[in-house]
Amino acid sequence: MSHKMMLSTLTALCTASALFALDEYMPVAARVMQINVGMDRTSVSGNYQDSWESDGIENTNNPTSLPMQGKFGLLDMLEASMAIRYLIVDETGHTGLDRPVLGLKYGDPVTGGGGFLAISLPVGFEDIMNAGNYATMTFGGMYDKKFPQVNLYSNVSYSFNTEDNDKNKIDNLHFFAKPEYPLPIPGITKRNQYLGINLAMQYDFYFNHMVNGESVDEGAHLFQVAPGAYYTFNKIVSAEMAFPISLSGQNQPDTQTFRFELFFTLDEGLYNAL
Repeated sequence: MSHKMMLSTLTALCTASALFALDEYMPVAARVMQINVGMDRTSVSGNYQDSWESDGIENTNNPTSLPMQGKFGLLDMLEASMAIRYLIVDETGHTGLDRPVLGLKYGDPVTGGGGFLAISLPVGFEDIMNAGNYATMTFGGMYDKKFPQVNLYSNVSYSFNTEDNDKNKIDNLHFFAKPEYPLPIPGITKRNQYLGINLAMQYDFYFNHMVNGESVDEGAHLFQVAPGAYYTFNKIVSAEMAFPISLSGQNQPDTQTFRFELFFTLDEGLYNAL
C-alpha cells in the first residue's frame, strides 16, 4: 500500500468514529436517553496531491456506513455516550464493524461553553483496522449558542492515535463551525415543530505521521463544507440531513457525502415505560 493510500486510510479511522461520538450538540438533560441512527454514503472522486490539486482518479468503492450512538444524561450538563459504525464498505472495499467509541461531554447551555473526551477502543474487524494495538483518544472544547437570528454550533478537538501493529499512526486537529438559521414557517411553528437550515464548515490538519515506525514528512490538510437541514417532529423524534463536500486539501481524498441521521429522545418516564 502506498504512503498516500495509507495516509487516507489512517485519517479515515482517526476521525470518523470519534467525531460521531463527539457531535456538535449540547449534552442531553439529566436522566434523558437519546439514541441516534444514521447512514453515510460517500463518493471518492479523487485524491488531493501535494500541489493541493485533485488527481481526478475515482475510487471504485463508495464508502457506506451505518453509525449508531446511545447517549445518557448522567448529571445536569454531563452526558456519557457509546457509538459504533457498521461499515458496509470502506475505501479499501472491506466490510465490518469499526471500533466502538466511548465519550463524555460537558456543556453549559447558559454560557455556551463545554468540553469533551472520547476513546476509540482497539477492538474491531481486522479487515477494517489493524486490531490489537490501535486506539484513538480525542478531547477538545465546544461553543454552542442560540442568538436571536441564528444558532451557532462549534468545536475544536485533538485526536491522538497509538501505533497499530505495523507501527503506523497519524494525529489530527479538527476545527468545526455550523451556523443554523431557524425558518419561521407558520405551518411548522404552530405544530411546535422546528426547521433550520445550516452550513457546516470544517478544517482538518493531520500530523505526526508514522509509517513502519518512521516519520513521514508529508503535509495533510482538508477543507470541507456541509449544507444541511435539521427538523424536529416532536419531543421524541428529530432528523438531520447534510451533504459534506471537500473543497480543497493536500494528501487527502476528494469526497462528496450524503448523510442522514435520526434522533430518538426519551425522558425517564418514557424509557421506563418501554
